[in-house]
Amino acid sequence: MEIDVTDVRAGLDAGKFVLVDTRRHASWEHSHIPGALHLPTVLIPNQAHVLIPAGTPVVVYSWGLGCNGSTLAALAFAELGYPMPAMIGGIEYWARNGLPVETFDSITTVWEECQILSYGIRPKRGNFLAPVTIPWVIEPDTHLPGCQVSSRCRRG
Repeated sequence: MEIDVTDVRAGLDAGKFVLVDTRRHASWEHSHIPGALHLPTVLIPNQAHVLIPAGTPVVVYSWGLGCNGSTLAALAFAELGYPMPAMIGGIEYWARNGLPVETFDSITTVWEECQILSYGIRPKRGNFLAPVTIPWVIEPDTHLPGCQVSSRCRRG
């Protein structure tokens, strides 16, 4: 079963399912759909039940038409009993339709807006200064109702 990117956008905005990026970590860091959960295909059999409550509708995506990653991920979710279509065209079609994509640069900007260093030093791309204590906030997760798994730094 497949679903179009515009239907995915509408369903994601309405909270009808969990959107799962099934690509490798480097691909996720390069770019991903805002609000998507990152779960590489190889980890689905062992991690899906920990991250996604049983019976929760799931939509998976990978790179695009030349990639069978979303098909393999959809099969892995189906074997676990999750209702799951694959998004047609992957992140490539999502971006071509002008829908939002988070990139490393946009994520870096968020971190720079947070007060993660008390000495006024702003981190730069590719720069890791030293271990620091980051103020985390545990909040209700909007994609997994009833769970508290979303963490981010405090603003202010």
